[in-house]
Parts: sequence; C-alpha cells; structure tokens
Amino acid sequence: MKVVLSMSCVVLTLLSVGCSQKKSTAQLADELTGELQQLPSVLKEVKDEASGRVAAEQVRQLCDALIVIVQEVDRKESLTLEQRVIVEKKIRAVQEETEFLLQKLSGQPQAILALSEPLAELGEVLEVASTAMKGE
Repeated sequence: MKVVLSMSCVVLTLLSVGCSQKKSTAQLADELTGELQQLPSVLKEVKDEASGRVAAEQVRQLCDALIVIVQEVDRKESLTLEQRVIVEKKIRAVQEETEFLLQKLSGQPQAILALSEPLAELGEVLEVASTAMKGE
C-alpha cells in the first residue's frame, strides 16, 4: 500500500491573530516543516481503532496549525530554489516515514480509515503551502 500525501488543496479561512512581527517566507517554511515533522510521532502512537481516532484529531490540529502558517505567507516573497529544495526534502522525508508507518498499520483497517480523511486534508494544505511559498 503506497500512501503519498497529495499536493492539492482547499484552503480554510482562518484569521492570524497577534502577529507582531512579519516573518519571512523562509522563516514560515521552517515553521511549517517543523510542525509537519511531528506527524510520524503521532502515527507511531496508533495501535488500534481508538488510538487511530485520537491520531486523526491530532492530524486535524496539525492541519489547522499549518493553515495559520500558510496564511501568513506574503505571496510576493517566494522561496529561493535552494530553500525550496530543502523544504521539499524535509517534506519528502516525512512522506516516506508516513508511508512506512501506515504500511505497519495494514492490519488495522479501522485505524487507517480514521486517518485517511485527515491525511488527505493535510496533503491539500501542503499543496497550498507549496503554491504560496513559490509566490504563485
């Protein structure tokens, strides 16, 4: 079973509150990848259907946190090619570890089912992030 976080999205509108200093797109990319790197540790805790539901909620919260970061991106300031390559490598590493962890859950179809929608939403958020940070 191969799971790849898709890179297409629908953006939820959230208001960024209390942003006293505007962050660069590179700083926001670092925040985004830092948040995303929590995903494998969330998935490692999944052992059954109940823990799958808990993890699904944590993935939804991760999506919400990433949406707030993406909304702060100034689309006029894009990442350099070098910065994009670094971010894409970090995201790819998370995708590969996520794939591996989901394969280990193949005997827990209910847990995988609980995670499928939140992981798809996460992929959509990552697509929006990618587009925003490219300045498109």
